[in-house]
Amino acid sequence: MFAMARDNALHPRYARVHPEWQTPWVATGAIWALAVVLLFASSYMPTVKDILDKSVAATCFQICFYMSMAGFACAWHYREKWSAGAREKVSYVLWPFLSASFMVFVAAYSAFVSFDTLTNIIGIGGLALGFIPLAMSKRRGGAYSVDAKVKV
Repeated sequence: MFAMARDNALHPRYARVHPEWQTPWVATGAIWALAVVLLFASSYMPTVKDILDKSVAATCFQICFYMSMAGFACAWHYREKWSAGAREKVSYVLWPFLSASFMVFVAAYSAFVSFDTLTNIIGIGGLALGFIPLAMSKRRGGAYSVDAKVKV
């Protein structure tokens, strides 16, 4: 949260550093509060093993989603290499696109075939929660861009 706030992807309040402790105290408090809420919510599940299994499965689903986004972005970025030689076509465009497509297939198969409802809620809900900071950042006009100068 601290790094994202520093780069204007989240509200700047999360980048505040405590004057005495030199730690991002607002971001730490927010993560602590979220952890308490998740701990309380997990107490309604029957066992710790069940909680861990569902959390790991949901995290794997999210990793598939984010890795596929990276593959599609790579293929899109190097799309002009499609007119180059066969080696460039395969290594810069085709391989990332096919890898990303496979990750989408794995995520979709997992979500629709092997996950139960709670795991899908955790996995897809976690992805959907990511749109809240995005919308708040866009509303503030502080959306992060690659060309923006980062204060160090």
